Amino acid sequence: MRKTIKTVLVMVLAVAILVNQGTMAYASEGIDSLQMYEERLEELNLELGTTYQLTPAAGESYEDMVAFFSAMSIEEFEEYIMECYIAEVEFDSVMDAPLENALMNGGVVRSTLDTQKYFYAANANYLYLKAYTTTVSGITIYTGDVDSAGYLLSVYPGYAATSYSTLFADDMRTVRVTYNCTKYLSKYVTDAVAYTLNVRYGAGAGNIYPSL
Repeated sequence: MRKTIKTVLVMVLAVAILVNQGTMAYASEGIDSLQMYEERLEELNLELGTTYQLTPAAGESYEDMVAFFSAMSIEEFEEYIMECYIAEVEFDSVMDAPLENALMNGGVVRSTLDTQKYFYAANANYLYLKAYTTTVSGITIYTGDVDSAGYLLSVYPGYAATSYSTLFADDMRTVRVTYNCTKYLSKYVTDAVAYTLNVRYGAGAGNIYPSL
C-alpha cells in the first residue's frame, strides 16, 4: 500500500516538474521573442527622445502582444514605432492649441478677398475696397487685412483717390474707409480743394449705390 502511494506521489511530482518546465520554457520563449524588439525600441527612444515601452492594452494579453510583434520584421517594427511617434506629434500639436481648434470646428471658412464698390454718381464712377473676409458661425466679418483701395473715374466730374485709411469696428463686421481725393471736373481740370470721403462698408454686404 505504501509502495503504491509512493509511486503515485512520484508520478505527480514528475508531471508537475514537466508542466513547470513547459511553462518556464514558454515564458522564456515569449521573453526571447520580444528581446530584439525591446532592444531596438530602447535605441529608438534615445533617437526620438521618447519613453515608449511595450505594454498590452486593456483586454489584450501578453501572449497576444508577443504574437503581434513576432509577426513583424525588425524593419516593420521600426516603421510601426515611427507611425506611433508621428501620430503622437500630431496629437500633441492639437492639444497644445485647443482654442484654435475649437474655433475652426465652430464654422470658420477660409478667408476670401472681396471687392466692394461705392458708386456715387449714377453707377458710373466709384471708389472701391479690396479686403479679406471670413465667416464664423454664419456671420461674415473682416479679417483686418486690406489688399487695396482706390477708384474708377470714367466720366466727369468725379473723384480720384490719392490715399486712404481704414478703421474697423470692434466686431469686425464693418469698416470705415477714409478716401483723400482730388475732384476732377474734366480730364484736365481739377478742383484745388482737397476732398475727404468717408465710406462705411459692411462685411459681405456687397456694393453701395446712390439714392436717386
